[in-house]
Amino acid sequence: MKDLILFSIDKNNFALELDKIKRIVQATQTTPVAGNADEIEGVFTFEENVLNVLDFRSMIGVELYNDRYDMLFPELKNAHESWVNTLKQSVDDGSEFTGELSPFDCALGKWLGSFNAYDETVTGIIDKLSAVHNKFHGQASGVLNEAKTCKSCAEDMIIKNVEPLRDELLGFLDELLEDKQLIANSMQKFLIIDAEKVFAVRIDEIDDIVAVSESDIQASESFEEDDSLVKINGIFEYKDKLINLIESISMPQSKDQ
Repeated sequence: MKDLILFSIDKNNFALELDKIKRIVQATQTTPVAGNADEIEGVFTFEENVLNVLDFRSMIGVELYNDRYDMLFPELKNAHESWVNTLKQSVDDGSEFTGELSPFDCALGKWLGSFNAYDETVTGIIDKLSAVHNKFHGQASGVLNEAKTCKSCAEDMIIKNVEPLRDELLGFLDELLEDKQLIANSMQKFLIIDAEKVFAVRIDEIDDIVAVSESDIQASESFEEDDSLVKINGIFEYKDKLINLIESISMPQSKDQ
């Protein structure tokens, strides 16, 4: 049997033997070092030792975790601006309001529901954003009910109540975008790899820790290029997913070598 830690990067699923991992710690800010390979994002201090940190996403050619926020937050801003426009349209012509009445049903609400922050700065922004977001969506029912008897009153509610909440909400999303690395650190983990030279690997959240029989692992040639930093020596199925078993993770050479 092999005791394995499972993690996923986008649609790719991986496993690494637990005895190759010295420790699992919360991701934190790293310090860039000139001359390092692109896969090495920087260094951080672990148990009084300075360790290189490799970004697993960079090693397999996948978009960096925090870069996806460059698309996500503008999309969330546009969605809530459209929500207000849809509410105005419903009040103006009596058409059915198609926006989400519950703050938990929209994309932002679902993202907030799945988010676990460990950084106090991020937690503070998230808590304020959640409170404003709940109030924002909660305005719709009152506005729509008011529009049934007093259209101008409903329009006034949008101007005085809804639009200020929208502006506050958009401001918090801008703050989160500025702090996207802190958000990534709140979600991701460092695997401290116990190799000839100890180093850390940044991964997304851990999916599971399992024991797998060696007979269930099939040979694989995935990621087996000679210059690959991630060597895969097997593949197995777990909960209807194909998992790539990592044989080794190698430190890249510095740019000046």
